[in-house]
Amino acid sequence: MKAFQIARRVALSSAFLGVLLVLAGVWSRPALADTCTSNGTGGWTAVSTWSCNHVPSAADNVIINSGHTVTIPESAGDQDVHSVILSGTLIGNSYEFHVGGNWSSSGTFNPSAGQVVFVSDEETRTISGTTLFHDLELNKSHADFDFGSSLITVEGEFRVTAGSMIENSSTFTFVGSGASLAGVNLKRFNNLVIDSGASLSHTTGGNVDISGNFSNLGS
Repeated sequence: MKAFQIARRVALSSAFLGVLLVLAGVWSRPALADTCTSNGTGGWTAVSTWSCNHVPSAADNVIINSGHTVTIPESAGDQDVHSVILSGTLIGNSYEFHVGGNWSSSGTFNPSAGQVVFVSDEETRTISGTTLFHDLELNKSHADFDFGSSLITVEGEFRVTAGSMIENSSTFTFVGSGASLAGVNLKRFNNLVIDSGASLSHTTGGNVDISGNFSNLGS
């Protein structure tokens, strides 16, 4: 009888442990990716703006449709997404906007005074289309950031902290009086343009390589 009771206790303990392990697995499971498509013009933090019925997070792919304007309020602070397909208009705030995947723009990005940081979690990520950035940073070790044939305009700082640029046939244009290059890693450009009236300084480390044309219309 005593042996039976001991065996029964062991069995119950094992079953209880199994339940705990299952629950732990559920609680620690990474967030599943959603595709969050804009329903119309609205605020970034308004659930009604998004087809996924929640504010986009680090695992989510964001699509802003043509004709829609989505505004990130100042009160929202930093934001994290996986990828962006921009056919409409995205208005940023003065905080950081982290992108873990690809960026494709055929629309309008108004960066305000914010910084877009690419923190790719895979080997190669693409930045394509025409985009104006205020501050732009590449920051993921062992990642390649492929700019394809994109047209990139930077009005503040372009920083390569980690990872490698693949310039392909892209063109980078720096505008404004406060543009700068920073970060310890190599900045590899195809075409590099300093716009009329603009100045570009190279503040910290990292060589600059230009494989195409260099046009200095500023200083």
